[in-house]
Amino acid sequence: MKMVNLLLSMLVLLLALDAFSSGRQTVGLLYNSKDDSISTSNGVENHVKKGIELALKDISKKKVEINTEWVDVGETAESTLKIAGLLATKNFDFIIGPSSSFQVQILAQLIKDKKLKTKIISPTATSDELLKFDNVFLISNVNSVQAKLIVKEADIKDKQTVLVVNIKDCTYCSNLAQFIESELTKAKLTYKSIELFESDLANPIKYAARKSYDHIFIPALEGQTAEVIRSLWPENASASYWGCDGVGTLGRFITQLPFAKKLKINWLSHYHKDIVHENNEAFVKEYYQKYQIFPIDTSAFNYEAVLFATMNLILDRKYNKFVTGEVTVSKNTIIRKMPVLFLSDAEVKFKHLVGL
Repeated sequence: MKMVNLLLSMLVLLLALDAFSSGRQTVGLLYNSKDDSISTSNGVENHVKKGIELALKDISKKKVEINTEWVDVGETAESTLKIAGLLATKNFDFIIGPSSSFQVQILAQLIKDKKLKTKIISPTATSDELLKFDNVFLISNVNSVQAKLIVKEADIKDKQTVLVVNIKDCTYCSNLAQFIESELTKAKLTYKSIELFESDLANPIKYAARKSYDHIFIPALEGQTAEVIRSLWPENASASYWGCDGVGTLGRFITQLPFAKKLKINWLSHYHKDIVHENNEAFVKEYYQKYQIFPIDTSAFNYEAVLFATMNLILDRKYNKFVTGEVTVSKNTIIRKMPVLFLSDAEVKFKHLVGL
């Protein structure tokens, strides 16, 4: 009911307003000063804002002038309402953000319905559903691409046993699980799928028929992933675990598992500071010199989002300094290689880049 009321409130807010009068081109820079999900060894750092700041510095070096406005959007429900209100009062040509696919989808639909000119450049949203919107551009690989990459990386052999964990009340998790199952089916691989709800995460083994598996796919957020692995242990101590971008660049939760040193897990990330490419090496050097910390995925892709919006979409130039190297730019998304990360002695390590 709360979600329904939220959506109705935003619809009433925007549909009641007159169309914008034309104004100077501006870019709304969205960040969340309350976000504690991006902590580092140095404490909580707002990598989103730092990535954007560094991009603006680079833009100024090119003597490019754009109008920008910082927007602290706060928590998820609050931020969606706040952005909707801003669309009604500000003449944004571009918005960098928001972070979640859910927020992007709501705002994209409202912008479309109100016939506004605002274009959303999302650094971290990954839902394939967003590709139907002409007013959205995604910097990260969508979920269907991630599924192809993680199944490719797993390199499953005939007769190996496979388990896919599908957390049904997590839209991101369930969506990715379905794409992974589809890729396994295309590869003619046999697998077992278990459907769970978040309340079941402490005991998924009962749904898995108490069987050990060779490969276990857990497309989930970082805390959920660690919880599922904990409950599948020790029956599946020898299994190879596979995750996607929800595990995070820092792998904070899985590194804290008591058996982390024995855990065989690989997962996809959108970014890692150890990517070997001249674009990334230059970015890491500049970022560290300015902030004395290393960048993570949110800082790198917010950095790229600002530069891509400015160079490609505003100035009609070609931005080609992507931190992961060469990319394919389609109508409203980027397809790129993704880093594979793994644990070694309970520490997160960069393995290599994997592409289609």
